[in-house]
Amino acid sequence: MRLNPTLPAAWDMLAQLHRLRGDPAAAAEAAQRRALLEQLPPEVVAANSLYADGDLAPAETVIRAYLRNDPANAGAWRLLARLRIEQDGLDEAEALLRALLQRAPDYHEARLDYAIALLQGGKPLEARRQAERLLAHDPDDRDHVKQYAAACVALGDHEPVIDLYARLLAAGCKTPAEAADLHLWRANALKVAGRQAEAVADYRASLAARPDNGVAWFSLANLKTYRFTDAEIARMQAAQAAILRTDVLAGEKMPPVPEPGLVGHANFDVGLDIALVVVVGALLLGHQHNKDLVLQHLQHVPGTLEQLVHHELL
Repeated sequence: MRLNPTLPAAWDMLAQLHRLRGDPAAAAEAAQRRALLEQLPPEVVAANSLYADGDLAPAETVIRAYLRNDPANAGAWRLLARLRIEQDGLDEAEALLRALLQRAPDYHEARLDYAIALLQGGKPLEARRQAERLLAHDPDDRDHVKQYAAACVALGDHEPVIDLYARLLAAGCKTPAEAADLHLWRANALKVAGRQAEAVADYRASLAARPDNGVAWFSLANLKTYRFTDAEIARMQAAQAAILRTDVLAGEKMPPVPEPGLVGHANFDVGLDIALVVVVGALLLGHQHNKDLVLQHLQHVPGTLEQLVHHELL
């Protein structure tokens, strides 16, 4: 259900499973989700299902056709805007969401999408204003807090987010991935604020939650004064071995590789090959020990990554 939450039959099966397990509350929630889906027009459910499966262009075709016949459906307009965000149509997405919020100012989910579109479109000040309106409505909503913090970071205002992320962490995270992200983001803010020892602690906490978080490994190296311990190197090796056992780095599923010269910006996809992360860190650190470790791993790195590594070494 995490992948495609738009299948009514699946929610029905989940409700039955919860009943069999003796969890009536979870069963009722699943049944309610199915009931909500059944109230939606079939075209909207179909478009949402395509969107959940990553079929963005077909989803947009379906929802645009539906809106021509039912232009009053606010949820359909929001879905179209989200599809435009995903396909780099930020200007249209902003216009759609702005018009939608004029008609439905209390549509908070749409306002969150609007803040996201503004931030991605390079308008962090307006994005923060929208996030502030969301927080005024519900100051404890985790997505609202995260969006406000992201806008603050984009504006170079790092101090407030340190406490915001700490508050979210203290409240508990739903998944290890969320904990890893929050610790990483907090560490980045602490680093900018000059609180390096605390930043190191949060980077380590991020890696404790997600050992294959290549961005966190790189960020530690990018401190330029940090040296990996033998235990951390062993964890990197284990994380890399786990990655190499999957097909993430194979064929069409391989994450995009940064262009030579852009590596120092640490704009890596999570899960990027650990060897590349460590080699850049080794170059920044100047520690031969770490560089030697990377060279030992080059034989395991796909060709495009190997070329990039050699480019940086030269």
